[in-house]
Amino acid sequence: MSGMYGHTPIGLAKDCQEMAKAAGKQGEAFQKGAMVLMGVMVMASAISALLELKRELSKREHHGHGR
Repeated sequence: MSGMYGHTPIGLAKDCQEMAKAAGKQGEAFQKGAMVLMGVMVMASAISALLELKRELSKREHHGHGR
């Protein structure tokens, strides 16, 4: 079911969407699950980018004080 995406939030979201299509009217729960997982993926990506930015700024600040 997870295919090439594996057990990542984006892979699980894709699986949820596929199950929702197959489930027809009862697929609303799968669609909601997919939306939640996509939101988690967006938040994780944003947090990761912010942490990387913080690390870079910290490195620059640390190197700047040595001069």
